[in-house]
Formats: sequence, C-alpha cells, structure tokens
Amino acid sequence: MTDQPPSSADEGDSRLMEKLAQLQGIEPTPSTKAAFHKLVATKLIANRHLHSVRWWRRSVRVPVPVCVAVGLTICALLFSRLPSTAEHPSSVPIAPPMIPAMTAEPTLRTTTTYMLGVGALATETRYLSQEDRR
Repeated sequence: MTDQPPSSADEGDSRLMEKLAQLQGIEPTPSTKAAFHKLVATKLIANRHLHSVRWWRRSVRVPVPVCVAVGLTICALLFSRLPSTAEHPSSVPIAPPMIPAMTAEPTLRTTTTYMLGVGALATETRYLSQEDRR
C-alpha cells in the first residue's frame, strides 16, 4: 500500500488488472452460494407480489394539505351551485294586468324558462282570450 502513484494511466490500469486477476480465481463456498440464491429468490418473489396487485388496488400517498384543499374546493363549488333562498326582485310574483271584460272567459298561461344548473331565468304570466288561443 506504500506504492508510488503510477507515472502513466496505462501503468495504473495494468496494476489494477493484476490485482483483479487474483480475485477472479476465488470461488465462494457452497453455503455462501446457497444463501445468496435464497436471498435473490425471496427478493424476486416479493417484487412479483408488487406487480401482481392491480393498479386500482395500489395505494397512493397524497399529502394531507392537498386532500384538505381539494375537499374544500369541491365543497365551495357545490355550495355555489345551490339555489339561494333569498327573495330576488325578479322572483316576486307580478299581478297580471287588468283586462277589460270579454265575452269569453280568459285563460291564464304561465311560461317559465329554465337553465340547467342555474334555475329559472324568466317567468311570464299572461291571460289569453278566446281569440289568442287560436
């Protein structure tokens, strides 16, 4: 170990190859080989078990703050979609206009326009006379 550093890269490589050549002749004992093969077999069986689990049954680690943020966002979106209970000026019923007396009895017709997810957009109530119904 007190050798001088090699003067060139080729000389260092040749000394390294000599040292490694001595190690190539060493054979492990049969008990060491058996222990190594047993260890490799157990690791392969453990890895095969990981790959046999279906992808939808595997667990995924998600940080708690991310879960809380996603949950609060979903709750806020659902809450914003709920119809409000406050009376809006457009939802107050309007009395139908007075119609002069007609010979036939008028019919009351209410038309409401809805939008999915929003609710009622417009409501129109009017009387139809016999002539308008035709």
